Amino acid sequence: MYTPLGIKTDYSILKSLVKLEDLISYAKKLNFKSIGILDTNLNASHTFYELCKKNDIKPIIGLDITIDNYRLFLYPENIDALKELFKLIKENDTNIISIKDLEKFNKDIICVLPSESYKIYETINRIFQRVFLSFKNDNEEVNAKVITNNTLYINDIYALNKEDSLYVNYLSLIESNKKLGDIELIDYSKNVLKEENYNTSFLTDLINIEFTYGNKYIPSYIDDSKKYLRDLAFKGLNRRLNNEVSKVYEDRLNYELEVISNMGYTDYFLIVYDYVLYAIKNNIFVGIGRGSAAGSLVAYSLGITGIDPIKYNLLFERFLNPNRVTMPDIDVDFDYSRRDEVVEYIKNKYGNDKVSKIITYGTMTAKDCLRSVLKINNASEEDINSLLSLIDSKKNLKDNLTREVSILLDTNNILKKSYKEAFHLENIKKHISIHAAGVVICSKDLTDLIPVTKYGNEFLTGYTMNELEDLGLLKMDLLSLKNLSIIDNSLKEIEKCYGKKININKINLDDKEVYKLFQTGNTLGIFQFESFGMKKFLTRLKPDNFNDLVSAVSIYRPGPMDSIDTFIENKNKQNNVKYSCELLVPILKDTYGVILYQEQIMEILKKLGNFSYAEADIIRRAISKKKIDYINEKESIFIENAIKNGVDETTAKNIYDDIIKFADFGFNKSHAVAYTMIAYQMAYLKTHFKSIFFTSLLNSCGSDTIKTYIDEAKKMGITINKPDINKSEKVFICDDSSITLPIKVIKGISNNISDEIVNERENGLYKDIFNFVKRCNLNKNVLENLIYAGLFDTFGYNRCTLVKNLDSILMYADLAKQVDDSLLSIPVIDVVDELSDVELMNKEKALFGYYVSAHPSSKYPDCFKQIDIKKYFDKRIETVVLIENIKTVKTKNNTDMAFITASDETTSNEFIVFSTEMKYLDNIKKYDLVKITGKVERRYDKYQIIVNKIEKVI
Repeated sequence: MYTPLGIKTDYSILKSLVKLEDLISYAKKLNFKSIGILDTNLNASHTFYELCKKNDIKPIIGLDITIDNYRLFLYPENIDALKELFKLIKENDTNIISIKDLEKFNKDIICVLPSESYKIYETINRIFQRVFLSFKNDNEEVNAKVITNNTLYINDIYALNKEDSLYVNYLSLIESNKKLGDIELIDYSKNVLKEENYNTSFLTDLINIEFTYGNKYIPSYIDDSKKYLRDLAFKGLNRRLNNEVSKVYEDRLNYELEVISNMGYTDYFLIVYDYVLYAIKNNIFVGIGRGSAAGSLVAYSLGITGIDPIKYNLLFERFLNPNRVTMPDIDVDFDYSRRDEVVEYIKNKYGNDKVSKIITYGTMTAKDCLRSVLKINNASEEDINSLLSLIDSKKNLKDNLTREVSILLDTNNILKKSYKEAFHLENIKKHISIHAAGVVICSKDLTDLIPVTKYGNEFLTGYTMNELEDLGLLKMDLLSLKNLSIIDNSLKEIEKCYGKKININKINLDDKEVYKLFQTGNTLGIFQFESFGMKKFLTRLKPDNFNDLVSAVSIYRPGPMDSIDTFIENKNKQNNVKYSCELLVPILKDTYGVILYQEQIMEILKKLGNFSYAEADIIRRAISKKKIDYINEKESIFIENAIKNGVDETTAKNIYDDIIKFADFGFNKSHAVAYTMIAYQMAYLKTHFKSIFFTSLLNSCGSDTIKTYIDEAKKMGITINKPDINKSEKVFICDDSSITLPIKVIKGISNNISDEIVNERENGLYKDIFNFVKRCNLNKNVLENLIYAGLFDTFGYNRCTLVKNLDSILMYADLAKQVDDSLLSIPVIDVVDELSDVELMNKEKALFGYYVSAHPSSKYPDCFKQIDIKKYFDKRIETVVLIENIKTVKTKNNTDMAFITASDETTSNEFIVFSTEMKYLDNIKKYDLVKITGKVERRYDKYQIIVNKIEKVI
């Protein structure tokens, strides 16, 4: 019986078009009873095994490895032999190993030498118990049999069918960044999966790999970990509650500790506690918590989370359920810039061989795939951009084939060819990368259980996150959150500037000024609350307590959004809220009668249906997974028990229907509370320490959002100072009411140039521009940018003057580097007139991307400002603005109309020019300062101005 043994999968990155799921489907179609993969790594082994077992196919796992320039195929006979190969891969990636080194990894491993490696047959035959020579054509078979009778057929398979095989070459073109015509194409038509007239059963019959499940490989933290955890938890809870631990807290803590112990997760909690403690002791900012772990009182007592679960009615069973035996999942956020320090601590404590970051794969999505194929086909940049602009990166190629895309493809043969070819490459693995948060910690060396993969200077797990959990390995999520860096940097700056240390976890959660910020939608820069829609929702909701904010985070999502109007109406008329029965009042009171949280669903199931919290969580999960039979089975029990609890049958039925409806999108309240706490902390800092907050925000954001946050800072009364040669630092800096820009934000100024300027200043302030140019070796273009950005205004010369005298300044600097200063006299500066204010502002706009000193419209303070647009709805206004963009389009009547984007010093908006007013645009162009008369209107949730008249401002 024939088994294909040389199938390369896309786990051999950019070498094969074979995806595992497609392979299994195709193998079943061809009626293969066993199939063998032969990748250059073993990363596919577990997923391949699982898929084979589910489809009643025998998995044969091989490793294609090259040692001493000889290619070898290694097939483990059992799971222990597979683990030997895990070690071999790591050894091969760590050291240069030779053929002789294979003696360490030869137990129960079948070695097959392809025909090109026949020279080492005798050597290999002395190392492995079973050795074969493989062939892929008649000529190779004849030659192999001269050496040994132990021969078999193995063909490298790179595609499932002949049609796909045409595009295997495209993978090497992508890898080498080449185009068709750059290399000679290989014919892969014979390297496809098909039935062959060869018997390979004498090899496959020797192989029987079975993965084992049910074990947990959690390192032991301490000998008597149960007692240690209990002592730590009660000590921590007493500290949290000032030694006033009520019976409610004591009972909850005892219950959680018992569940944790019975499920075997005592050491898990201690490991998390330990690295969180390390971070705290080393001043690495730790988040207050996230996810369902915020529902654990043990986690709160240990300092892993900062949320009191009893205060916020959070359920432990949503996190760890004794009826649902899955690994717990404690996600911890760390300061974005220092998360790797915590990972290094864990590696040092438990051993590099037992700790690793987790692998992920980047695949060729529709957009990425198209771009690659278009480049291979030598499409022009214009054609590439025209097609990709129509592609939704969240959809596949098939769903992206809209009428608009089809019309474009029909006009361009290269685009059409490329789109068709891209289907063959879509979703193929393109590269490996590191999981953003996952770190695995094991009680054994990882290669005793899984493969590892070399990535840069470190090893990653060869298996992905979900596979690790299936195999009993402990996965920790150590997340890096930029918002924590913003909070931490703000707190450090507050202490530096004002000499006071703020414990951000103990701030007043009833601060009226903070709620005013939320109520007005002034939440740009606030975690979870800065989208346009959320800000609009906040202005309607008018949140006035912390629970409202938690609800806002939970309801403003697809699904629950449908309940927003009801939620707001019920909040405003709380006395009129109707509950299906009195038992629901304490459960739904905080959310004004609306089911928002998974925990509420669990509470309803417990209180009305008499289910335990653990059972309630199982039902909730069953509903989300659409397990209809189980749902129906529990419905009758719920209704029966609800009736016993005084609820009539119809009401009970309706409540269960509501549970089914809301369970699908109910939010995890533990997660919502934790993230809302971060948002509130940021809002507190924005309210009371605004310049410090915005400075931290600007130092953490990308270049694409700097202007947005600077505009927001200006709206809040913060002065933005242009860079100054003797004040600016490498980052944004602030005082009570202003922020000074760093030098690096100037166009054409790299971080290296900025760092050179700031570092040199440590040797003394720059006395004048001559002193500066002598000390910093910069070219003329860079110096011009620095001058027009206002960097040297402090020296008393206008910018035009410095630019005009730049040649003599540079000449002086060159001489000064060669002779003593005392032998030179500073050249006389030829003073000239400065540019006009508008010209200077436009220079600044070109160099910064936004106006710093002032906006051209700032001279007209008495006219309408766009920040107030909502106040002027349906009213006529007169405003002075700067034209940023003009887009002319054709109407249905084939007349012209235009959309103008224009700004003043507060913000920018859209202005609509209908065909009857198009005459006003005859002499108007981009960057003109104009006075516009018009009317404020609203389209859906967007305000815009309908233009009546436009005239230039001289």
